[in-house]
Amino acid sequence: MKRAAALLVLLVCLALGALRWVDLLNYCDLATGFVTRGEFWWRYAAMGGAVVLLWLGGFLAPRRPACMLRTSRPLGLCSALCAVSWAAAAGVTLAQALAREDNVQLALSILYVLTALWLFLMAASRLTRYIDAPSGSALVGVAGTIGLYLLTVCRFGFRPASIQRISVTVEALSALAVLLFMSVLVRASYLPFTSCGRRLTFLGGTAFLFCTCLEMPQTFCRWVAGYAQQGEMALSLALGCTGLLGAVSALCAVAGGEGGPAPARREEEEE
Repeated sequence: MKRAAALLVLLVCLALGALRWVDLLNYCDLATGFVTRGEFWWRYAAMGGAVVLLWLGGFLAPRRPACMLRTSRPLGLCSALCAVSWAAAAGVTLAQALAREDNVQLALSILYVLTALWLFLMAASRLTRYIDAPSGSALVGVAGTIGLYLLTVCRFGFRPASIQRISVTVEALSALAVLLFMSVLVRASYLPFTSCGRRLTFLGGTAFLFCTCLEMPQTFCRWVAGYAQQGEMALSLALGCTGLLGAVSALCAVAGGEGGPAPARREEEEE
């Protein structure tokens, strides 16, 4: 029952994404992000309602995420997909940074490689039969989130924004959502016995809403219309895949139950 309720909440996010797609094609200026018909605050009200619903859905999950104490093929495969997408985004960002001599983009491309590396380790830890953390030190996971910190700062601080420019606001909220989700995912991966299950569910769903359902279709529309560059599309795809990982993490946290005693580690089994 809880899993069905959590899935229903995510389906509401998908429905909101479909409505956003229709809104982009008919009632928004893709070049500037301004609304051309209707009140802009209705859009924010819909997003806020979805976030509240996701927050309530977080209470469906146990406090301790048992999904981080066992192997999980969905988590592993989604993490691998995210690793590939972030590696591709790093390559495209690096090419653009070298062409423009942009030091900020150059730093982002290097940090995206760290994000891809940690997600690859996350995939390996979820797909193998040994229940281990993605790496020996949590510093690797923290390093994988540094690029998301810089991305969030860039989107909030260095882009011309207005509350009426829905597209710019969605991109800023998307960066913040994925940063918060990845931070709690790192915590849950290394400290699964702490009370982070509900935050993992809520922030995973929030990343799915803003990254997968809102930003990725928005960037695709702008890219087809010629208003978005290849690097923006590659980054939105990476964010969209991470949002999908958030949705899978939320479902696994709800369905996995409460974390129990610590499982045997690799070293104990080898002994």
